Amino acid sequence: MGVEQDDIRRKAEIDKLISLSNVHRLRGELLEAEDACRKAIELDESDAALRELLGDVLYARG
Repeated sequence: MGVEQDDIRRKAEIDKLISLSNVHRLRGELLEAEDACRKAIELDESDAALRELLGDVLYARG
């Protein structure tokens, strides 16, 4: 049960960071959006969608 609970908590934290990144991006706060993306990637390095989100933020930064 402990591992399953850790996975649930990690997923919830990733979801929170994705939302935070999107809010920052919409506000034009691209450095903060990038930071949230990178923190999410640290929690799940295998998630390609997180890397795509980071790519979108970096593209917006120019």
